[in-house]
Amino acid sequence: MRVCVSAFLVTTKPGMQLAGVGRHMFSVLDQLTKKDYGHRFDVFLRDDVDMPDQWKECAWITWHKIPIQSSRQRVWWEHVKIGQVARQMKADVLLSMFVPLPFACSVPMVAIAHDAFPRTHPEWYPKRKRIILDQLTAMACKKSNVLVTVSQYSRAELARAYGVPESKIVVAPNGLGNSVRSLTAEELIVADSSKFVGQDYIFSVSTLEPRKNMNGLIRAFEILKSSGEYPHLELCIAGAKGWLDSPIAEMVEASPVKDFIKFPGYVSDLELNALMQNARVFVCASHVEGFGIPPLEAMTIGTPVVASNTSSLPEVCGDCVEYCDPSNPSSIAEAMQKVISDSRHAQEMRACGLERSKLFSWEESVNRLVSALETAVN
Repeated sequence: MRVCVSAFLVTTKPGMQLAGVGRHMFSVLDQLTKKDYGHRFDVFLRDDVDMPDQWKECAWITWHKIPIQSSRQRVWWEHVKIGQVARQMKADVLLSMFVPLPFACSVPMVAIAHDAFPRTHPEWYPKRKRIILDQLTAMACKKSNVLVTVSQYSRAELARAYGVPESKIVVAPNGLGNSVRSLTAEELIVADSSKFVGQDYIFSVSTLEPRKNMNGLIRAFEILKSSGEYPHLELCIAGAKGWLDSPIAEMVEASPVKDFIKFPGYVSDLELNALMQNARVFVCASHVEGFGIPPLEAMTIGTPVVASNTSSLPEVCGDCVEYCDPSNPSSIAEAMQKVISDSRHAQEMRACGLERSKLFSWEESVNRLVSALETAVN
């Protein structure tokens, strides 16, 4: 089977690859270079992507680096040119690593859609971006021979919101986003997380956009600090700025605990790993998540997790985290306090999380993706 892959949103620019979709695309391509599935892949991506040597040396993947100078050129390739190229190279199937599909394509198509948020939660998007994402997702649901998503939750939401039969949707859960692992003492020294935060802190990583509920987390941290029990405790939130981050900046500036809230912005994989490993607790208080890679990463290195009791997070985290109501800052604060104040409970969470994380891998995720491609062809 010959697979034409549209991967024009893959990026290695600092900060951009931190987002969940960026991690997913990069990790899927990386896994494809590690295992020969018996198929040939032609991957089309931007010419400014910094490819690892392992990718370049892969015998079953041909890389086509396309000079893309503007969003208009990218749209042309995603919606017109890639369909023509797939036909010309006699591909058996076209895979879009995100929702954009060509308007016309004579070969079967598979698209990856992470969620239905543009339609189920339109208030969390700028109007223009919401309309575009909604239209692209609707087209992917309609035109794909098989649609791939990352959780049972997203499968049900896509079916409900876009009217696509669940039988057409394959679930391929994510693996770990940044090759997260327990760092050695020497690696922790090299990473030097002290330049971002002190020794006693709560950690979160997220694009600063509304659905991530950073305002709820900050309110919860204020409640926790107001008890006076944690005078040195800090809140560290890593990640690139999102579409609507300015209210967060205003909120922090007005916060009575603003001196204890740190935003290091983009950090390297090693620094992110160190910040997560040294944290008292990792918090994912999102209103909704299509999957939720960061909580899985935290569990992988034995960091206790507080997570929202909504959307896909219980599906990913199981019984290994402390859950909270993301719409209630007091609930978030209570969950964080329970983990921080009870070392025995935190240790039990660590052990449970380490076992739970073994259920997820990029190899299994890509196995399911390749199976979906084969189904589309047959």
